[in-house]
Amino acid sequence: MTGAGGALGRELCLEFAKLGCAVACADIVDDEAEKTVNLVKEKYPGVIVRRYHCNVTSTEDIKLMYHAVMKDIGKVDILVNNAGILRRNVIQKLEDDRIDRVIDINLKSQFKVSGESEWASCTLKMMDQLVLHGLFAYGIDGSPIPTGHDK
Repeated sequence: MTGAGGALGRELCLEFAKLGCAVACADIVDDEAEKTVNLVKEKYPGVIVRRYHCNVTSTEDIKLMYHAVMKDIGKVDILVNNAGILRRNVIQKLEDDRIDRVIDINLKSQFKVSGESEWASCTLKMMDQLVLHGLFAYGIDGSPIPTGHDK
């Protein structure tokens, strides 16, 4: 689960843990991911849960995360690309560097995490794997829809 330290990521981790899934909590904000791990351990003590530092815009971080998850947990059945940010401003007023950051995290990272060569070959070998992608949202008038994920 990328973005495991955010509100949606945390809730998704808890829901997967409730179902008995081992949970890999990945986030660039280590202390928030650790809070998620602690909540999972508290609510579901028998569930395997681990924290991984990952900047989803970094191919190197993604590779390190992949190897660590495979070593610690093993086969990945569900990959949730949840990491994302929302810049609170009307879309017409966003500066280029802020737009680039949103695109890097909310769009390009989806391809990087899912398409990382080793995840991809793992997916091809295990056709029962499910990959879920997050989305970022703007209202019809270009106003941001508040999600609580902007960091």
